[in-house]
Amino acid sequence: MSPWPDQHLLSGDTYSQEVCIKTQLFKDNGYTYKPALKCVEWLSLYFKKDPTLHTLPLPAICSFLKKSNKGATFTSRVLHNLAHKIKYGQTVSYGALGKLSGSPTGACRAVGQAMRNNPVQILIPCHRVIEASGKIGNYSGGSKNNTKVWLLQLEGVLKT
Repeated sequence: MSPWPDQHLLSGDTYSQEVCIKTQLFKDNGYTYKPALKCVEWLSLYFKKDPTLHTLPLPAICSFLKKSNKGATFTSRVLHNLAHKIKYGQTVSYGALGKLSGSPTGACRAVGQAMRNNPVQILIPCHRVIEASGKIGNYSGGSKNNTKVWLLQLEGVLKT
């Protein structure tokens, strides 16, 4: 069972693995809801474990990520690398992600801060960032660790 209560906009669970828009305030004019529909499509493929997911671009809600890490802040580089280099079913340590993002020391705490500032969890998969010891670490400052475990189980990283 999903650790999330029924949401107003999106819902998903491990049984149906379905994501859908539950309410729509305005009549669709052909382009207003397109970004939301693309995001729903992406999330639906994610929860279905569809192997074609990696061929799709991130939804428009992630457009704040720069196409390149050149000239980006450390937080932007961390989020970009996490979104584009750590694939479904993979994990990375805080330190390794920091080094991948340009810090010679790994900057584990700065990576953790970048994770706390991630505005679109799942789409930018901060649940894939774990401690070097292999422990899962915290998710949403520790308040949603059961969600992190559930997502890692969904991706096959942790056994149920």
